[in-house]
Amino acid sequence: MLIYREERLRDFDFYSTARTHANYLSYEQLDQLESLLTELYPDGVNCTDLNNFMSYGADVVAEGLGFANFAELVSQSCPFEVEGVERKS
Repeated sequence: MLIYREERLRDFDFYSTARTHANYLSYEQLDQLESLLTELYPDGVNCTDLNNFMSYGADVVAEGLGFANFAELVSQSCPFEVEGVERKS
């Protein structure tokens, strides 16, 4: 059985790596990303595809929000070192 629902991106329960990536985004950035996703997926997106997009498309997400890549987004939103994210000097 398929269940469709409309949900704000800021209220979505991401899992795994997608949750880690989403945690670096402010509510304003999640709202901006929601607008971009609405353009990319006018008919909506399922939970698995959304989680995959956030997990494997982190640089695409960051670029859509005006950053060069995900590492730059992290460095702007997080003042301390993050394991697995290379900082650019």
